[in-house]
Amino acid sequence: MVAVLAALLGGPTAASAAAPDRVALNPTADPARSQTVTWRAPDGAGGSLQLRAADGRAIRSATPDESELLRGARHHAVTLTGLRPDTTYGYRVGHDGAWSPWHAFRTATDGLRAPWRWLYLGDAQEELDTWARWVRPAFDAVSDARLVMHVGDLVNAPNEDREWGQWFGGQRGTIERINVFSVPGNHEYVGTTDRLPFVDADASARTFRTHFRFPRNGVPGFSDTNYVFDHQGVRFIGLNTGDNLGYDPSPQQAAWLDRTIAESTQRWTVVFFHIPVFSSADQHHSQAARVRRSWLEILERRDVDLVLQGHTHAYGRGFVNGHPDGPQYVVSVSSPKYYDLGTPPGADWIANGATARAIVGQTSTAQEICVGPDRLGLRATIIGKGPGTTTDKPVGAVLDAFTIRKDGGRKRVEDGFSCDEPRPPTATEPGGGVAECLGRPAIVDVATRGRHDRIRAEVPLARAGGAVRVERSTGGAWRTVVRGRADAHGRVDVGVAAPARRVAARTRYRVVAGTGRSSAAGRDRAVRITGMARRGERVTVAGRGAARAPARIEVRRGCGAWRSVARVRSTRAGAVRRTVDVPRGSAVRLVVAGGRSLPRTAR
Repeated sequence: MVAVLAALLGGPTAASAAAPDRVALNPTADPARSQTVTWRAPDGAGGSLQLRAADGRAIRSATPDESELLRGARHHAVTLTGLRPDTTYGYRVGHDGAWSPWHAFRTATDGLRAPWRWLYLGDAQEELDTWARWVRPAFDAVSDARLVMHVGDLVNAPNEDREWGQWFGGQRGTIERINVFSVPGNHEYVGTTDRLPFVDADASARTFRTHFRFPRNGVPGFSDTNYVFDHQGVRFIGLNTGDNLGYDPSPQQAAWLDRTIAESTQRWTVVFFHIPVFSSADQHHSQAARVRRSWLEILERRDVDLVLQGHTHAYGRGFVNGHPDGPQYVVSVSSPKYYDLGTPPGADWIANGATARAIVGQTSTAQEICVGPDRLGLRATIIGKGPGTTTDKPVGAVLDAFTIRKDGGRKRVEDGFSCDEPRPPTATEPGGGVAECLGRPAIVDVATRGRHDRIRAEVPLARAGGAVRVERSTGGAWRTVVRGRADAHGRVDVGVAAPARRVAARTRYRVVAGTGRSSAAGRDRAVRITGMARRGERVTVAGRGAARAPARIEVRRGCGAWRSVARVRSTRAGAVRRTVDVPRGSAVRLVVAGGRSLPRTAR
């Protein structure tokens, strides 16, 4: 396996300011034998895709099937055909002097051969830096996910290219190896205000459609916004609830939906769209009513399994009265933007003949979905919370879970998450999943500045925004020297008066958040990172360690394994300096002559 990964991901890559970005896998209508890859050339250049086998053997090159110029950058799409099912391939995109790194993907199996998992995320939309930090542990915990679904409102203003950069950047390292797919939300059309004239409006969702290429098999005129594909026993059906500024779901899609469900030969059926049939908050009731009138009767009559939605920025899950084992309707949000629940919570469900098994406000979640021959389980894990959250469960806890069973000749829905086979822990998930990832101990670094020491730390996301205290020991008991709060990202940055010179050498600091304590850090570490400066996608890491010693810079995403990204030798003075590719939010550490620095986060 190591040799396979080395062959796929290794090899020199030319550095260039015009290197491709926003590289993503998009599903095709035949994911066992084909694969679509999309990317952007920031300087508007052309490009191609190089494909190779798991052993590193070159297979072929492919030029883009489609290329479109948008705001000075050229967006490319290539669909590879003639692939083998359940087979790993390597690829890179770009052109001479400006290639992406090598990435790997695995084609789908023919049908449902074994249990598998995927992720579903509600609206990202606003505060995308925070969103990226919140979703990263979910990707790490479900490291074997085969797909990631988004249900619209990926960004807030569709013509703001910076927001698209943040959205793609938050998933870097993930959507290059697993398929990402979505439908547009209203914010892929209408921009940042609900009044005419719309700010940053994109009436045809051109920017959304330019970034992706999904199967072209929906209603004519709805390219990349209404489509169907089958993946390992699941029929995924995407619908467009906002194909114009009036949020009209369109009668053509209703007829297409009915026919597409009826024709399915898959074990499971999942329908996804943006505006929900029942609002989970005290917002958008009239929009939900339009969707309900268009599609609810079809969804119920055809007895689909899951209906996944967003838009109303509160978690909700339930069913139509009298049909508790029928379609399960889920609404979720993954960003820090929330709507009030209203009184009573779930009023739109109650007033329209439905039962909400869960309605939770100001709580962001990521949904892990496990598919097996006889069970489909969904587990919603809390990834972030607002100040008005209506649950006392902490970040990292399971908010809601249920399982749809199809065995013994009948279908039934049960509370609790169950999959056909237990999945053994992986190297990036030592048994605790998202909860362990979000709950890891705080990390702390210390910078000495004249008469003051500056203490920087990161506490677990479960403690983000909460009270913390910094403790100091000068060789004896620990004493609190300053109190404060972590910011929304879990960062702590405080200064304290330096200790007396006679005890400075043995002074150590630690950070306490709740009942968790960080490891202790001395004022003058043998190995330490002294600075990090970002320029675009590159970060210059400066550090200090033993003189003339071999050194390496290591990077970790979330709870993943550390990987070396650069090797260098320190100077006579012990200095280390190297510019490397470090995705935002990654932890960085320096290793010199057997000593390791405390991690720092790349912003």
